[in-house]
Amino acid sequence: MIMSQVNVRAIPEELYERFKKLCEQEGQTMSDKIRRWIEEYVNRHWPGNPQLTLERVPGFEPAPKPEGIYMEIACPRCGGFHKVTLECPGGEG
Repeated sequence: MIMSQVNVRAIPEELYERFKKLCEQEGQTMSDKIRRWIEEYVNRHWPGNPQLTLERVPGFEPAPKPEGIYMEIACPRCGGFHKVTLECPGGEG
């Protein structure tokens, strides 16, 4: 397997030192730990949409479901618009 290199930049020195010490205590290298985290993340999320779904955005409220499906039709007789309720022959869903 061909390995790629990943560089972590701009990490606070104290965080880096603590991570290094914890890895040493666990008998692992920092590279092994990070590689395992990446593998676990990819296994959980691949293939998939990497974008955050709206339901997970704090404060998001879905629009209320319509009471029925309707269309507004232009009337050739009066020139106005009329709501026409539609029913799906396949039932709900």
